[in-house]
Amino acid sequence: MIEQDPAPVFGFFGIHFVLCRVMTDRDGRRPLQDTKEQMEATTPSATATTTTSTTPALPTTLPSSPANTALAEKIRKQVEFYFSDSNFPRDKFLRGEAEKHPDGYVLIPVVASFSRMKILSTDLEFITDAIAQSSMLQVDKENKLVKRVAPLPETNDAPSRTIFVSGLPAGVALEQIEEFFSQFCKVNLIRMIRNRDKKEFTGKAFIELGSEEDVATVKSEPRSFEGHALEITKQDEQTGKRQGKRKKEQDDNKEETETATEPTTFTSGCIVKVTGIGETANRFAIESALKDLGDVRYVDHKTEDKSALVRMATPEAAQKVLGANGTLSIESETPVGISILEGEEEQAFMAAAAQARVNKKAKMSGGRGGGRGGGRGGRGGGRG
Repeated sequence: MIEQDPAPVFGFFGIHFVLCRVMTDRDGRRPLQDTKEQMEATTPSATATTTTSTTPALPTTLPSSPANTALAEKIRKQVEFYFSDSNFPRDKFLRGEAEKHPDGYVLIPVVASFSRMKILSTDLEFITDAIAQSSMLQVDKENKLVKRVAPLPETNDAPSRTIFVSGLPAGVALEQIEEFFSQFCKVNLIRMIRNRDKKEFTGKAFIELGSEEDVATVKSEPRSFEGHALEITKQDEQTGKRQGKRKKEQDDNKEETETATEPTTFTSGCIVKVTGIGETANRFAIESALKDLGDVRYVDHKTEDKSALVRMATPEAAQKVLGANGTLSIESETPVGISILEGEEEQAFMAAAAQARVNKKAKMSGGRGGGRGGGRGGRGGGRG
């Protein structure tokens, strides 16, 4: 399997996750430079006897050995994954490289520059020879370029072959997940979901299997991993849950906006002022940092601002946030400052929030087209 960079596949779930098929993790894309040592290939003797074998020819840059045969196999499988139906359609970088060539080729040094490839080998000729053994890939006559042989499928049935798994232990490795599920079926791709801030594994993953029958097999009975009971659902079922939750939030917001033209009252003591936020922080990061302390109803924050106003659901929740003053950091090297708005500052915020509700209701009343256009963008501001 192979692990990939964060991408917004399944971006609508609103969570940060890592795309995986078991090795992809490309954090550097600078092509390797051909070195003299890499370009010096040993040539078979002109008097060598030709033999027939069902085993693919070994690369000429390294001596023949079981270890080198296994390494060539790993390289071949890794590059096949890069160009596979599971990865290539959603890999914006690789697709972009292929679009630069009229026939869809990608420079082999570019592929070799991916961090997982550099872990396997930095010998370009060895890598090229390994790729050349693949029936899925085609290397050009000059051994400089590679592309997939088959055209991309017209339809994407991956969602129907993907399961959502929760309950995995926090310290599990991607290879362990692959080994476990490979007992029951073919595993094409694993996406380990990590939290947005600390990049820690959440115990949840999307796993693309080989067929819908494989999905039925995995779901046919309860599964446990190292003593941890797993909850396994189909991706479309998980998508339905998320959409249902989102619809409920939208309905809640709609109920609020339906009365927005009437005088709006807020409970006093719920508005928290946070200062010292890191410049890279956004509304989601702020909400994520505070949500464990209480229900966050609204975040008022502009990009690159070092402060934000946050409306908590109750005064008690605001007090819990206040209790974290001097101990909580939000994408900053030093702890943030936290205080609760009072008096005129609080009244000004409430007045502005009430007006925002009136404006939102007016916008929604403009028709389905106008309301839909502003819906997704507005969600970043919070739930209230």
